[in-house]
Amino acid sequence: CTDKTGTLTANRIVYAELTALDGDDAGLKNLLADFASSASVTNATSNAIIDALGGRSLDAVDEVPFSSARKWSALAFDNPEHRGVYVLGALEMVEPYFTQPHDLQSQTQTWSDQGLRVLVFAHNPGVTTLHDGDEVDLPELAPLGLIAFMDELRPHVAETIAGFKKTGVQLKVISGDNPHTVAALAKQAGLGDDMRLVSGPELATMSDAEFRQAANEATVFGRITPDQKERLVDALRGAGHYVAMIGDGVNDVLSLKKANLGISMESGSAATRGVADIILMNDSFGAMVPALNEGKRIISGMQNIMRLFVARVTSVALIFLISYVVAIGTPFLPGNNAAYALLTVGVPTFALAYWARPRTMTESRLRSIFRMTVPAALLNMIFGILVFTAAYLLAMQGLVTVDVSTEQLRSMEELLGFTLPGVDAAKQVAAGYVARSAMTALLVFNGLFLIVLSDPPTNWLAFLSPKSDDIKPTFLAGGMLIVFALILGIPFFRGYFEFVLLPWGIYAALAALSVVWLLLLRFLVRARLFERFLDREIVQEQ
Repeated sequence: CTDKTGTLTANRIVYAELTALDGDDAGLKNLLADFASSASVTNATSNAIIDALGGRSLDAVDEVPFSSARKWSALAFDNPEHRGVYVLGALEMVEPYFTQPHDLQSQTQTWSDQGLRVLVFAHNPGVTTLHDGDEVDLPELAPLGLIAFMDELRPHVAETIAGFKKTGVQLKVISGDNPHTVAALAKQAGLGDDMRLVSGPELATMSDAEFRQAANEATVFGRITPDQKERLVDALRGAGHYVAMIGDGVNDVLSLKKANLGISMESGSAATRGVADIILMNDSFGAMVPALNEGKRIISGMQNIMRLFVARVTSVALIFLISYVVAIGTPFLPGNNAAYALLTVGVPTFALAYWARPRTMTESRLRSIFRMTVPAALLNMIFGILVFTAAYLLAMQGLVTVDVSTEQLRSMEELLGFTLPGVDAAKQVAAGYVARSAMTALLVFNGLFLIVLSDPPTNWLAFLSPKSDDIKPTFLAGGMLIVFALILGIPFFRGYFEFVLLPWGIYAALAALSVVWLLLLRFLVRARLFERFLDREIVQEQ
């Protein structure tokens, strides 16, 4: 959500033109110039009048400064030249005080459709006071004319709005100005033609349900009070949106505090800067899209990293737990676990964080992480224990044979804390090495598939993340596979990571089993079986 004046537009207003109802434009210019110059408190509107028309500073006997709630300002004079009350403000707010109907809407609409801000200048010559005690008391008025002002769009606003659209951000403009004026400027900025307009007076008559519906469906809100801005932000948050509010004035303070993220211009009021979470230096509206994309890139990289870390840690924990329950021995040696971590988490996470690209999240980060890691870890545990058991039995039956050195036998005895008895000690140790090497190889293959799934190159693989044109993660997985082959093939590294070299046919079988693991993972994720089991709401991805 963004305010218009000072955010979409530069905090500068330029006087454009006026029209006097009696046809005396020159006389109305003099009155208007003296009115603006005589105010004790100036704002952007009065400064624009003074810059364009000049004016004399006269002594006023009473004054009501402009406020966002009233949307008008007034001065009372008691001198022969300018006797009476003069009011400058929004037509909708001043018109109820007119004693006679006047056709001002057509000219107002014409200027508003051009993106001009339109104010009415009105007068009552018979009254010289604006207060009844402490209360503001505006008298009956007669309009003198209409004044148009022009806002200047900030540099790069169109590019910023286009960037917001591209990244899936829905932009709403909330302003105190006429909704047609706001809509015209929004169109100039590239917001589009299919905008629904809602005014503050319309919102004031709505029920809570209608208010929430309007907040979600409308794009441009005009003649909005500070309280209504706050309610709009609250309604959007209540609908589940993450809301950022951009503003610069005191009237934006409430809505900035209510938003998830408050953003202020550097030139904004001290109160606005004080409550903002982010201040745009040099009023750089165009800095937000790069900042948004960088934030999305960081979150995307963190998500990929967390998926790999949680999947590996959970898999190892489950395998150790089941190994303890069924008493099949130590499932990993320290070297095996180090290789598994290095190839599937250690090196890949650095690369994935560096290569991460902005990505729009369609579900919560934790939900996205656990939607992958829970089925992946459970399948790793099931497949890992089965492979460990099968490989151990094959080795004990002599169907798979490997040579175990005296050093490996001694290392296993040190790990267990006792000497292995009997003539079958070496055979048992060898079978354990075979089982651990086979299971770790399977887990490495599965972990490399998870790297590919972080940025899937094909639609078939895009069941955890959207399809990506970036094939670097796929090449990274291939590179880690080559490194694993080198670890197995070079005796020094094979011994360092406590592997034994298995027949290549077993590695081929493990690779095929890993493909089966991938098929089951795809089925479980797409079927959302774990979400159904946990009785959680199923959220269809866009």
